[in-house]
Amino acid sequence: MEIHAAHGYLVGQFLSPNMNKRLDQYGGNFWNRTRFAREIVEDIREKCGSDFIIDMRLSADEFVEGGLNIEDTKAIAIMMEKTGVDMFHISVGNHTSVDYNVASNHHAHGWFTDWAEQVKQVVSVPIITVSRINDPFLADSILASDKADLIAMGRASLVDPAMPNKAKEGKFEDIRRCIGCNDGCIGVLFTDNPITCVLNPELGNEYEGPISEAKEKKKVAVIGAGPGGLSAAIAAAKAGHKVTVYESKEHAGGSFYYAAVPPAKGEITDFIVWQTTQCEKLGVKIKYNTKVDLEYIQKTKPEKIIVATGAKPWVPNIEGLEGNEHAFFAEEILDGKVKPGHHCVIIGGGQVGAETALFLGQLLRDVPILEMMPDIVSDAYMSVNWELKSSLAKRKVDMCVNSKVVRVKGKTVDYFDKNDKEHHLEADTIIIATGYRANDTLSQELKEVGFDVEVIGDAVKAREVGAVTREGYLAGRYA
Repeated sequence: MEIHAAHGYLVGQFLSPNMNKRLDQYGGNFWNRTRFAREIVEDIREKCGSDFIIDMRLSADEFVEGGLNIEDTKAIAIMMEKTGVDMFHISVGNHTSVDYNVASNHHAHGWFTDWAEQVKQVVSVPIITVSRINDPFLADSILASDKADLIAMGRASLVDPAMPNKAKEGKFEDIRRCIGCNDGCIGVLFTDNPITCVLNPELGNEYEGPISEAKEKKKVAVIGAGPGGLSAAIAAAKAGHKVTVYESKEHAGGSFYYAAVPPAKGEITDFIVWQTTQCEKLGVKIKYNTKVDLEYIQKTKPEKIIVATGAKPWVPNIEGLEGNEHAFFAEEILDGKVKPGHHCVIIGGGQVGAETALFLGQLLRDVPILEMMPDIVSDAYMSVNWELKSSLAKRKVDMCVNSKVVRVKGKTVDYFDKNDKEHHLEADTIIIATGYRANDTLSQELKEVGFDVEVIGDAVKAREVGAVTREGYLAGRYA
């Protein structure tokens, strides 16, 4: 049994001077604040016996003013071991520092382990460490360093429940690793929707069972090698179909590839490599630098076509913006096709715009963000939102909210602030990050000549990647 005394839950509230303001025998000094936890342990031990394992989860540091720190937690662990706890699970944070206890990709791998090691030094029972441990090699290294005795993997297990078995069998290339995006798993916790994973379309849908072999094997063409297209290709190949993927670019990943370029996002390439590796193992051919049209498809004669051509950047109706020789899309900057000048302006403060600004900030560019809404990064989960804005502030990026761009003249960007005061910014490079629109110019033409066509992912409507991989999976499974 694990007693959850971390993250600001009830037992942890009694332990923390930040939250415990009681004036009776359960409040005030250290002995009183630990009384509730001691009584729980003693009661469990009395009722369940000496051979019943009791684990306690503790926050090594709450990361709030006046909260528990590592010295407090070491003292708590010593006391709880004497009371009868058999094992400690060391985490950090509470409900007001949730960006720490469910660390996103803006935090380093295994970053709780040093706190776990400090607790391990003062107790004689096993220690569990956790957070951003998404690879068996990393887990083995932590154990070899004697910082902990056991490794807990929460989100990593959602992405790939079979990770331990794959590692044991040496199938490291088959492991699908967590990228710390926090979108499907943590982001849904406040929406009353079931937990999902943007990389694992089967999570939460286990009732569907494994993919069955198709009764009728088909020649399947997937147009687009983004996350949705490759998800479809993998599922269709598992069902026994002969699958070929056509990609107009020289690499897989679609727009998801460009998302891997900004700081803290590099692990996205791990998923793209996983998808292409699975395709290779399943006999799926990916033809890069291949632009598909009706004539091409008529020559190849597929029996099923899955259109996964994604979305393309959208240019808002701003005077002088479209066709401006100094204006470029964010993905052109991230792809390295365009060398940004020293003075940049980003139009659009969603996650793409903010991450592009951070990328440019690390290149020591002057890069204000102009966002017409009251906040930036509003399309990202809370912990990512906080971390990204904090990183932008460290890079001294001006985040201009309630700012409506009205015209662009050459290198000058004109905008109004919330008080309707007009401002003018000079920029060597103007970057457009105002969203995406579906990019499907082929499906209707294919349908009209009788092909069996299914459109998926951003080619239907630009959305987050979890919806895209799920649609791709279903299209391939039932091709």
